Amino acid sequence: VADLSDEDCFAIVEQLNNARPLITDEKEQHSLAQLNLRAARQAWISSVWSAAADYSDMGISLLPANHWQSDYDTSQELYTLKAECEYLTGNHELSDEYYEYLFQHLKEDLVRADICATRLVQAIGHGDWARGMAFGIQGMDFLGLGLPEESVLDEALAQEKSRLMAQTNDGVID
Repeated sequence: VADLSDEDCFAIVEQLNNARPLITDEKEQHSLAQLNLRAARQAWISSVWSAAADYSDMGISLLPANHWQSDYDTSQELYTLKAECEYLTGNHELSDEYYEYLFQHLKEDLVRADICATRLVQAIGHGDWARGMAFGIQGMDFLGLGLPEESVLDEALAQEKSRLMAQTNDGVID
């Protein structure tokens, strides 16, 4: 499987996905989930978001009930790709649902912070600055980099303004 070309991978995955109802063995389903993950990655790299979302969805459907315990990495990657691709295809509400589900199962704060960074960019790109800032703050919290209190920020701003005023000849700041 590792030595398949991308074109062969897509062709094989399409054929196997069409035969999905006939694949009942758990090991075969896991192999097909892995192939769908590979196809989803390649489609994502090629900016074919809807195909990547479809491959991710098929991969997710092939995972066993205990997939977060039995294959955490594959689960994480499939759900992350699905959430990102749903956003990129304009399905923002569905994307939010996948992100929320994903967050319930993530183990590492660094991964949570990375997803917050992605969501920040998505929200700002959609013009929702307040939501983007909320994701940024949440991501910083996951990294242990919380923002200082507002009074500390106000004091720092006042000190910087005073310093700049002292540097100007007439005390006017543009």
